[in-house]
Amino acid sequence: YFGEVFAGEVILEGATAPTKVAIKQCQAEKLTVSSCRDFVAEAEIAKKISVPGHANVVMLIKTSMISDPMRLLFELADQGNLRNYLVSQRTARKDLAESQF
Repeated sequence: YFGEVFAGEVILEGATAPTKVAIKQCQAEKLTVSSCRDFVAEAEIAKKISVPGHANVVMLIKTSMISDPMRLLFELADQGNLRNYLVSQRTARKDLAESQF
């Protein structure tokens, strides 16, 4: 168990319209010590690599690590989760390769 991810909207400081976000949250009581450390480490790494407007990096918008559940708010990657996308691309490439022979 490493948390749940939900889609949502938040109005950022200085904005008038809501921004679509992915909200990753986990409840401390459901985590092992190792998983909790991993969640915190993910937040620290995301803080370091977040660049507004970068085409290849999902930006971390906000963290809430004090209250339970802990939450990470990321810009929403609206193409779905990366794993499903990669699997679909692999399948599409395999189908294309097979059709060429």
